[in-house]
Amino acid sequence: MKQAYYLESIELIKKFTGASKVVLFDHTVRRRRPGQVDDSPSRRQPVEFVHVDQTTQTSITRVHRHLPADEAPKLPEEQFQIINLWRPILHAASDQPLALCDYRSVEPEKDNFPLALWKYLRGMTSDEIVLIKSYDSIQDGKMAIFTPHTGFKDPSTPMDAPLRESIEVRALGFCDSQTSVTQDDGAGVSKLSPRRATPSFPRLSLPPAHTMRHAQGLGHFIINSTRELGLAPVKFHGSSLSATFSPPATMALFLPVAPLVAQD
Repeated sequence: MKQAYYLESIELIKKFTGASKVVLFDHTVRRRRPGQVDDSPSRRQPVEFVHVDQTTQTSITRVHRHLPADEAPKLPEEQFQIINLWRPILHAASDQPLALCDYRSVEPEKDNFPLALWKYLRGMTSDEIVLIKSYDSIQDGKMAIFTPHTGFKDPSTPMDAPLRESIEVRALGFCDSQTSVTQDDGAGVSKLSPRRATPSFPRLSLPPAHTMRHAQGLGHFIINSTRELGLAPVKFHGSSLSATFSPPATMALFLPVAPLVAQD
């Protein structure tokens, strides 16, 4: 697992985020099994409540836990991110798909923000991944810091859909001080800014107004109009929330990749 899939995941995160260094620190395989108790790593089920994976303190702790002291960045001066790479395995994730919250609709100081905007990609397959920003050390009000997410019951899921099976890996991402920065010109057009001393990720550091759905041949920041996006109501604890992609926004990348191949 770690020798094959970890290496593949590291290269994917580097490719699509521009990170110069990626350190994977754990993974979780989730299989929905109704009636089974989620009481061990081998019996993990999809999470059905809204959550974020990291806090500021746990994120900083992970840097020092998973990197040698001489490799850890000079916090908080240097930027790092925690990024999850999530994908279905075996079959499409029609059952219990993953919903992501638009960070612009989040009120971090509150426990409840009823105007939260949610979105998901219907029927994700094992040759598609989603990169989710779980933490960003740069908190200047211009970038998403984290992405609330959850599994949920999609009312459009066929009754005979196979139960969800998915894998997610979690990684620390770093970039060097010579990385070009992808910025937005305010009109939805991405461009590269001049190199600067403060390191920043060229893709996942886009302002929260921009969610990227990578479309083959169309560029990294184009919504793929040929791919059906989930627009059905998302229900959490009895509350119906609109899952809309207009305007498209959350700090996550939906990306087509090579099919997942089982390893011996």
